Amino acid sequence: MKLLVPTDFSKNARRAVDFAIKIEDKAHAAIVLLHAYQIIDTESPTRKLLFEEYNYSIAGKLHDELNTQRNGIASINPAIKFTADLSDNPTRKAISEASTDEDYIVMGIQGASDLKRVFMGSVTASIIGNTTVPVLAIPRQYKWKEPKNILLATNQFEASTKILNPIFKIAELFDARIHVIVFTDTDNKEITDYARHESGLSNYQK
Repeated sequence: MKLLVPTDFSKNARRAVDFAIKIEDKAHAAIVLLHAYQIIDTESPTRKLLFEEYNYSIAGKLHDELNTQRNGIASINPAIKFTADLSDNPTRKAISEASTDEDYIVMGIQGASDLKRVFMGSVTASIIGNTTVPVLAIPRQYKWKEPKNILLATNQFEASTKILNPIFKIAELFDARIHVIVFTDTDNKEITDYARHESGLSNYQK
């Protein structure tokens, strides 16, 4: 199992790192820490060198911060397998490209910079809706405790192993119980919808 953890070095992103470490402790997963930053460029030949020096300086500072994060993780458990990557692509593109071979993306909600926009705007839907990788969104005020219950909310009775297997894997890691809740569209509700969902839920559980 691999865990991609985008970070903007905020406390909220750190919660995602902590969550990934807890999963790693159970699954012996490899953690990939990712930070994305924006390169500043110009068409002006006279200012281009100045911008290149600035970008180089920023990249150096970010590398140092990533190393600090990496050392912090290593101090918790030196046996943890992880790498730290720096990307000069926009956040959404960086996450999309880096998550190609990852099993899970673990992200903190309401980060300090780009990650805040990821979860506060349409980029959230873009990442979650277009990636083939499961996304674990860790709330800002979340405090770690081993998950014992997992809620699967559905109105389609999804049977795809691509959807269900990641849920089963997390449940198995923590010996958690899976609960299923079915939503009915109240704007177009019919009594037959509730009856169909009740019957479908029983079959779905089996």
